[in-house]
Amino acid sequence: LWAALDETGQIAAQWDGLDAAPQSWRPGDLVWQWHRFALPTAAPVCLQAGVYDGQTGERLADAAGTDVLVLTCVNPSTSAGQAVRSET
Repeated sequence: LWAALDETGQIAAQWDGLDAAPQSWRPGDLVWQWHRFALPTAAPVCLQAGVYDGQTGERLADAAGTDVLVLTCVNPSTSAGQAVRSET
Protein backbone atom coordinates (compact mmCIF):
# COMPACT_ATOMS: atom_id res chain seq x y z
CA LEU A 1 0.00 0.00 0.00
CA TRP A 2 1.43 3.30 -1.07
CA ALA A 3 -0.37 6.59 -0.59
CA ALA A 4 0.16 10.29 -1.05
CA LEU A 5 -1.57 12.40 1.58
CA ASP A 6 -2.37 16.09 1.18
CA GLU A 7 -1.85 18.75 3.85
CA THR A 8 -5.11 17.79 5.60
CA GLY A 9 -4.19 14.09 5.78
CA GLN A 10 -6.63 13.05 3.06
CA ILE A 11 -5.54 10.54 0.41
CA ALA A 12 -4.59 12.43 -2.76
CA ALA A 13 -3.33 9.35 -4.66
CA GLN A 14 -2.97 5.66 -3.85
CA TRP A 15 -1.62 2.43 -5.28
CA ASP A 16 -2.52 -0.83 -3.61
CA GLY A 17 -0.83 -4.02 -4.69
CA LEU A 18 2.20 -6.24 -4.58
CA ASP A 19 4.14 -7.32 -7.65
CA ALA A 20 5.90 -10.24 -5.93
CA ALA A 21 4.16 -13.32 -4.50
CA PRO A 22 5.01 -13.36 -0.76
CA GLN A 23 4.58 -17.15 -0.65
CA SER A 24 7.93 -17.47 -2.45
CA TRP A 25 9.84 -15.11 -0.14
CA ARG A 26 12.67 -16.36 2.05
CA PRO A 27 14.33 -14.65 5.03
CA GLY A 28 16.67 -11.95 3.77
CA ASP A 29 14.87 -11.43 0.44
CA LEU A 30 14.47 -7.83 -0.74
CA VAL A 31 11.40 -6.63 -2.62
CA TRP A 32 11.78 -3.61 -4.90
CA GLN A 33 8.80 -1.94 -6.58
CA TRP A 34 8.35 1.28 -8.53
CA HIS A 35 5.13 3.27 -8.25
CA ARG A 36 3.90 6.27 -10.19
CA PHE A 37 1.13 8.56 -8.98
CA ALA A 38 -0.86 11.31 -10.60
CA LEU A 39 -0.39 13.90 -7.85
CA PRO A 40 -2.35 17.10 -7.37
CA THR A 41 -0.27 20.10 -8.40
CA ALA A 42 -1.58 22.70 -5.96
CA ALA A 43 -0.15 21.60 -2.62
CA PRO A 44 2.55 19.51 -0.95
CA VAL A 45 1.86 15.82 -0.37
CA CYS A 46 3.50 13.23 1.89
CA LEU A 47 4.36 9.85 0.41
CA GLN A 48 3.74 6.97 2.79
CA ALA A 49 4.13 3.20 2.68
CA GLY A 50 2.43 0.54 4.72
CA VAL A 51 1.64 -3.15 4.46
CA TYR A 52 -1.32 -5.22 5.46
CA ASP A 53 -2.39 -8.83 5.73
CA GLY A 54 -3.89 -9.73 2.34
CA GLN A 55 -6.41 -12.13 3.88
CA THR A 56 -7.66 -10.06 6.82
CA GLY A 57 -6.99 -6.52 5.56
CA GLU A 58 -5.35 -5.71 8.90
CA ARG A 59 -2.51 -3.20 8.73
CA LEU A 60 0.78 -4.70 9.92
CA ALA A 61 2.84 -2.79 12.46
CA ASP A 62 6.45 -2.90 13.57
CA ALA A 63 7.55 -3.69 17.14
CA ALA A 64 6.83 -0.09 18.18
CA GLY A 65 3.26 -0.29 16.87
CA THR A 66 3.84 1.96 13.84
CA ASP A 67 1.79 0.86 10.82
CA VAL A 68 2.99 3.42 8.28
CA LEU A 69 6.34 4.75 7.08
CA VAL A 70 6.50 8.37 5.90
CA LEU A 71 8.98 8.29 3.02
CA THR A 72 9.08 11.98 2.20
CA CYS A 73 6.93 15.04 1.62
CA VAL A 74 7.16 16.79 -1.74
CA ASN A 75 5.72 19.84 -3.41
CA PRO A 76 4.62 18.80 -6.94
CA SER A 77 4.05 22.44 -7.90
CA THR A 78 7.81 23.12 -7.93
CA SER A 79 9.57 22.48 -11.19
CA ALA A 80 11.50 19.51 -9.83
CA GLY A 81 9.00 18.29 -7.20
CA GLN A 82 11.43 19.31 -4.47
CA ALA A 83 11.25 17.54 -1.15
CA VAL A 84 9.82 19.87 1.48
CA ARG A 85 10.31 17.56 4.46
CA SER A 86 11.69 14.09 4.98
CA GLU A 87 10.97 11.68 7.82
CA THR A 88 12.22 8.19 8.65
